[in-house]
Amino acid sequence: MIVGVGGAGLHVVNVLLKQDMDYPPMVVVDTDGRALEHSMAPQRLQIGTGVTEGLSTGGDADLGRRAANEDFVKIRELFSDTDMVLLVAGLGGGVGSGALPVLAQTARDEGALVISMVSMPLALEGQDRRDVADRAIELAGRASHTMICHELPEAKQQDDPDNQDAALPSVLDATAQLVGLRIRVLWKLLEQPGLFSVDFAGLRHVIQEAGRRCFMFTAEASGKNRASLIVKRIKQQMTGADITLEESGGVMLGFLGPEDLTLAEMELIVREITADMPAGTRRQIGVALESQARSTMQAIVLAGGKNEHKPEEPATPSDVTAGAKRPGYLKSPIQKEIEFDTMKGARGRFNNVEPTFHNGEDLDTPTYIRRGMKLSR
Repeated sequence: MIVGVGGAGLHVVNVLLKQDMDYPPMVVVDTDGRALEHSMAPQRLQIGTGVTEGLSTGGDADLGRRAANEDFVKIRELFSDTDMVLLVAGLGGGVGSGALPVLAQTARDEGALVISMVSMPLALEGQDRRDVADRAIELAGRASHTMICHELPEAKQQDDPDNQDAALPSVLDATAQLVGLRIRVLWKLLEQPGLFSVDFAGLRHVIQEAGRRCFMFTAEASGKNRASLIVKRIKQQMTGADITLEESGGVMLGFLGPEDLTLAEMELIVREITADMPAGTRRQIGVALESQARSTMQAIVLAGGKNEHKPEEPATPSDVTAGAKRPGYLKSPIQKEIEFDTMKGARGRFNNVEPTFHNGEDLDTPTYIRRGMKLSR
């Protein structure tokens, strides 16, 4: 399932739906009723009408979190019986930053593999929005199995004169197109049988080995030197993200291309991209062919970050719902443990009755006493 969260997520889902591909179910989630009306997604979930009155959050992440908590039951139903959830959002605003951690935690609690793909705010938007985005990364990253972060393309390429005069709509559209391309290649590799298959179990293993925060790089090229061009473009992205594969816990390399895709091209890309990887690092290779691809070849690299991004304990419900009105099982405040007089040896009116033993346990003794559990106030 692909879920677009907030305005940026809605934009990416629209980009995907304009492509002639069979994607998994697509859902968009927002507080803004008018924005949802303009979405092409077949399934739309409006959250938080009680706290936003059907309007946007105005960039208030706390309001976005409260909106998600208000419709927690609907969100939980959305993720029931789902193997994998891909959450797409832009951070720094209200719904993306506030609701994303709640959605990620709920999907994880329902048993899904959760991947969050997020875009960071522009520098011109100010440090306050960057701080909001960083906090969302912390919470959503702990709730997700892995998080893939995207910087806006031009933000890392200010020295390129071709980018300095780029119009804002083109920058935002380029970001949506980039995220859309990455989702498209990943899904194609998972969805169709390939010469080298990448299945759901393999993806889960790579993600778990890679750590809590992953990076995804994608490039496409055509023509005689397409493999060399892809290597160059992926290395540029890796340099922009300031990572190498020296400390990566795992990597997946996927290829999507025409029927004239050669083994030599694949070997060149794999050799150049993985040159810095330790010999024992797990790698997964996937290849899928497309008859309509003509001469265009696409490649994807999914790699873990450095050691400081190794998995942590998932976020607790209180983490992702701090300061919000919490529904269902989230409504109760944090409970304090209390001591309880177990009255060992006192059996009341059963004092003169033989105890019931099973597997060495006295079943007449309450379970919480047998297991050493503490009751809560």
